[in-house]
Amino acid sequence: MKHFVILMTVCLVWNNNSFASCNDKVFASTPTANFLFYQNGTVFDTVTGLMWERCPEGRTYNDNGTPTDFNDDICSGSTKTYVWKDALQVASSSSFAGYSDWRVPNVKELRSIIERACIFQTSTAGTDPAVNSIVFPGGSAITYTYWSSTPSNSYNTTTGTYPNTWVVSFYDGTVYQIPKTSTQFIAKVRLVRGGQ
Repeated sequence: MKHFVILMTVCLVWNNNSFASCNDKVFASTPTANFLFYQNGTVFDTVTGLMWERCPEGRTYNDNGTPTDFNDDICSGSTKTYVWKDALQVASSSSFAGYSDWRVPNVKELRSIIERACIFQTSTAGTDPAVNSIVFPGGSAITYTYWSSTPSNSYNTTTGTYPNTWVVSFYDGTVYQIPKTSTQFIAKVRLVRGGQ
């Protein structure tokens, strides 16, 4: 499968149109110019060296009929939610875009795609996610909590385990821990490869 890379050779000017309803008085933490776009539904972060799925698990990447224009790309379908152990299984069995080394990102990697200029922003369409919506399309449908692979440092002396893991909210950019063995807490998954 041929992969076409669109290199950003022009300096993009930060403005309110770069992200959905973001605060133009806040410096962009994930400017579009930091990413290389591939026609297979992935994006490469030139700062972190990570390749990301552009759409969360359950949604399908669609170039909207314009394969070389990433500004109008969409994610169609419904985002799936998982308990933690199932999120890890989804990652280990994924062969998205022809790669077999996908994984659930660690908390630091997941936080690296939070767009600080979009935290707590709302529009007529609802709550916009704290993410660069050109790089990661999907609108308010991706405003949710996402699993990380990072266990918390709270050790349970009774069980001898680290029972919690860190999650990231793409509504407000918060990071918190939840029980990874819970069958009641579900979250979304966005896979990554490379790095660590």
